[in-house]
Amino acid sequence: MSCCTQMKKRFFCLLLLVSTVFEVISNNPMMPKADEMQKAQLAAMMASKSRRSELDCEDDCENELKLRKLCVNKVDAKCIDVKKLNAGQVCADESVNKKLCADESNLKKVCTDQLNATSACIGDLKVSGLLCTNDLNLKTACANSLVAVDICATNTLRANVFEQCGRYRATATYFNDTIYTLDNIINFDDVLDDPNGNISFAPTAYNAPKSGYYIVTLQVDANSLVPADGNPILGSPIAHVEILVNGITAREDFKPFLTFADIQRNTLTALISVKAGDKVTARYSVHALDQSSGFINVAGTVNLVANGTDSKTLFKIHYLSTDCPPALCNGTPCQPCSTVCTVPCATGICSPCVAPCPKLTGCCR
Repeated sequence: MSCCTQMKKRFFCLLLLVSTVFEVISNNPMMPKADEMQKAQLAAMMASKSRRSELDCEDDCENELKLRKLCVNKVDAKCIDVKKLNAGQVCADESVNKKLCADESNLKKVCTDQLNATSACIGDLKVSGLLCTNDLNLKTACANSLVAVDICATNTLRANVFEQCGRYRATATYFNDTIYTLDNIINFDDVLDDPNGNISFAPTAYNAPKSGYYIVTLQVDANSLVPADGNPILGSPIAHVEILVNGITAREDFKPFLTFADIQRNTLTALISVKAGDKVTARYSVHALDQSSGFINVAGTVNLVANGTDSKTLFKIHYLSTDCPPALCNGTPCQPCSTVCTVPCATGICSPCVAPCPKLTGCCR
């Protein structure tokens, strides 16, 4: 039975009781007769009560709650409209507000300027400002700014403009021209960039932080070839550049010196596959034709041209992609959102993306 029906029933019972008493008084010869004015006043009073009952009945059956500030342990309502909501757990069909702060949010739709939650399970998410959550499970997400410690996509991750700010890269060169002994690992003395600190020296090596594919460029600008035995070289010597992984040649290239000048420049760019912890190094050597021995490896030195920039002799490496396991995201596929908020509130805060939500005080007194 609805609240309106109950109220009307009580009113009619009261009206019947008053009418019965009024009739008894009117028909009792021992009681004085009520004059017409008293009857009119009584009728007006009853009519006023009837109108108030009808108004109250219409206002009591509301499924919508509108408050400026709400602080309760549990709310079960079809519609909640508040200026500010700070709760350990929020469960609703739709949430539209400027800032949502909760340990757990289970919603079909969220439209907010800022979302800060430890765990969020949302069907449709639109955030105009900042999104910060440790556990995000979405069907559709639209955000102007997304800040995440770790993003894992089981299938395809697409972006119209993708900007990679990778730490796994390095560039090494020389400050100035350097005399280099042929057929040794090149020991650069200047590091232009190495944000993850993966370059080691004596000799120079890049220690791979991740397993996967790397793009490597080795550029050697050489002149002033001096054979160790002092004998002149017949014909044009051939320069040999190598990219090595753990001391084993992974990529190599051969290019001759100029026939009319003692100058040679060789640039080798290659895609290599390495494992985490592998050492990537570079080597330069020169081969020539000997009258008695034929094609030989020349012992001696060359001058490596450098100026402290990446325009001359250099070694450059950049991490491209990882060897993904068969089941990405730790083998756990995306789970559908729960339809009932039953998970206890988490104790952690959304860190280090943004500061935790401020706590309301003095609202539940």
